[in-house]
Amino acid sequence: MIKKILFLWFLALAIGTSACDVTAQNSNNHVSQENNEEYIRGTWRLNGELPPNNTGHGFHWFLEYTFSSDGKFLLTGYPPLMQKGKYRIVKSEDNKLTLDLYEQSGNFGTKDKEIEIVVDIEKETLKIDGKEGFKPVKKKARNG
Repeated sequence: MIKKILFLWFLALAIGTSACDVTAQNSNNHVSQENNEEYIRGTWRLNGELPPNNTGHGFHWFLEYTFSSDGKFLLTGYPPLMQKGKYRIVKSEDNKLTLDLYEQSGNFGTKDKEIEIVVDIEKETLKIDGKEGFKPVKKKARNG
C-alpha cells in the first residue's frame, strides 16, 4: 500500500511538473505543423516497472495519452489515474508542438496547462511533457 501511495505521489509530481529539456534537432524530423498535428492523433503509451530492473517487489505502471481529431484528449494510467479535457496547439516549431490543455477534469484538477510534444517520426515515438518513449498503440483488426 505504501509503495502504491509513493508511486502515485511520484507520478502526480512527474505529470504535474514539466521538465525543461534541450532536445537535439534531427533533420529527418522537420515536418510541417499539419503533419505533426495529424501524427499525434491516436493513442500513445509509455510503460515501465518500479522499482526499475527488478530490484525488489516491483509493479508495472503505464501512461496513455489519446489525442482526438475533435480537439479532445484523455490521459489514463496505472495505478489508476484519469485526466480529460480539450487541447489546442499554441505553437509549432520543427518537430515540437506546444499544446494548451484546458477544460480539464480528473486526478490533476481543472487548471489549464501547457505541455510540449516532441515528434520523432524516425523512431515512431513521442516525448510528451518531458517523458520520452511514448509509442503508438496499435488497434486490433476486427474480423467480419
